[in-house]
Amino acid sequence: MNAIQNGRPYSKPWRLTKFKYLALVRKGRVTNEATTLPISESDVPYLSMEYLRGEVAASSYMAVTPELILAQDGDILLLWDGSNAGEFIRSKRGAVSSTIAQIIPRDNVIDRDFLFWSCKAFEKIIRAETIGMGIPHVSGESLGSLQLPLPPLVDQRRVVFDLEQELARIDALIESKESFLQLLTEKRQALITHVITRGVDSSVPLCDSGLSWAGRIPKHWRVIQFKFICSSIQTGPFGSQLHANDYVDGGIPVINPAHLINGTIVPDMRVAVDEHAAKQLSIHRLFPGDIIFARRGELGRCAVVQEYQAGWLCGTGCLRIRLKPEVVPRYMALIFEITGAAEYLALESVGSTMDNMNTEILGSFPIIFPPYDEQIAIVNGIISQITKLDSLREATEESVKLLIERRSVLIADKVLGN
Repeated sequence: MNAIQNGRPYSKPWRLTKFKYLALVRKGRVTNEATTLPISESDVPYLSMEYLRGEVAASSYMAVTPELILAQDGDILLLWDGSNAGEFIRSKRGAVSSTIAQIIPRDNVIDRDFLFWSCKAFEKIIRAETIGMGIPHVSGESLGSLQLPLPPLVDQRRVVFDLEQELARIDALIESKESFLQLLTEKRQALITHVITRGVDSSVPLCDSGLSWAGRIPKHWRVIQFKFICSSIQTGPFGSQLHANDYVDGGIPVINPAHLINGTIVPDMRVAVDEHAAKQLSIHRLFPGDIIFARRGELGRCAVVQEYQAGWLCGTGCLRIRLKPEVVPRYMALIFEITGAAEYLALESVGSTMDNMNTEILGSFPIIFPPYDEQIAIVNGIISQITKLDSLREATEESVKLLIERRSVLIADKVLGN
């Protein structure tokens, strides 16, 4: 293949070479026990998939033994087993777990950094060819047969230099936009908190609410437990009431925590049931004005059920709230967008590995409760102000998405010599 960079050809034509001729693959193996903290100075971090992907902040540690596969900073690792099988990651120094493979470039054949970016360029293909009925894993045969472009070493290093410079510029832009998104989130929360706790009339006298997250509120407002303004609080179906194999495509949507996104309900039409199952689960049907809460994970996440969503079902991981007539549903949902509300629920939650909320915890939550007409005024005031923020957030998120896509295209173009 004739590769061109910056309008001129490289020093020599490139050729396609099978992966197995470019690198060795060593599966990790772990025989000794991991500890939370290092016991001796020679202990190394345990490189689990979760640690390498940044899903856990800290690693456990292992004593160095002859059986371990040790990786150094910058080595290439391949997630071999699990839901992310086929993903390539730059390594940190440590012991390679049994679900991960170390990729070692052959000396004087391929540059380590060029091999890494080539693997990233073909990552989707490798992930698409994972095998296994239960836990997916990389197909060693498919990986070994994968053909990668191979320029001379001098050109490989030039590609890496050019690519990493351009990626650094894109990554800096992405980081800047993500920081901006964080500022928008903080501004949105500050705005909601101020209006929710003060109302729209700044001249009314205030008093101490008795709530650390609310501070001073209008004197004529009440603070009451959430359950006293609810006509019912219903947990989603348990155990034998609903199984994953009950789901059908295109049926009546079942709403789980994953479907509560930015204060709206976004159904997955593959997570749905037929009319017969829906009838059996009729107690969990949603009505317009209901509020559906996630009772696992990030607490306080909720959404108001809209007219067109009537008849959908509250799923296993959620709670369904039906309010009394004197309550504006959108006002209640806005209260739970306040950071203080989420923190309160997390502190009160049960569950050792994941925050888990029940009807008692939610029902006991202290609500700032203004008169009905003020609830409407607060909702209108907040929505008019956050609409612009939300539009800006959506535009920024879209630009981040385009930059990430551009990043992938750039990697592919460079390692192919385009």
